[in-house]
Order: sequence, then structure tokens, then C-alpha cells
Amino acid sequence: MTILCIALGTPTPTVTLYLGRHAIRTDKTRHLVTTLNNITKDMSQISCYAENGYGTPMQTSRNVEIEHKPYVKGPSPSR
Repeated sequence: MTILCIALGTPTPTVTLYLGRHAIRTDKTRHLVTTLNNITKDMSQISCYAENGYGTPMQTSRNVEIEHKPYVKGPSPSR
């Protein structure tokens, strides 16, 4: 799963990606792109938090529902 956090501000904000209540990644950027590889049914909420020391820090969150494991089907093998 790829997560994209976009934040605006001058000076450049510090953006933190949270999985539940745990910080996964923090960087000083306007575009934080993170790929999560170990996806489980225990995931519930993903949040992006941005602040630059000026104005009001901003946060957005999304609830995540994992229904089943991914399934990839390729072409049938030739005989």
C-alpha cells in the first residue's frame, strides 16, 4: 500500500505519517510518499500530521479496512 501525504507551507513543514498511534516516518517535505509492505487486518487508521512552527498544525486521517489477502492471477502456463 502506498501512502501519499501532501502538505503546504512556508517554511517547509515537517510531515509525520502515523499508523494507529505509532509514527512510521517523519521528514521535512511537502510530499511524503511511503510504501507499507506488511499490511495486516489489525490496521485501523492512517494519519498524516504536518507542522512548520507557524500557524496551526494540520492533520488528516483515514480509516482502513483490510478485507482479504491480495490475490494475483497471471496467465495460465502453456502446455
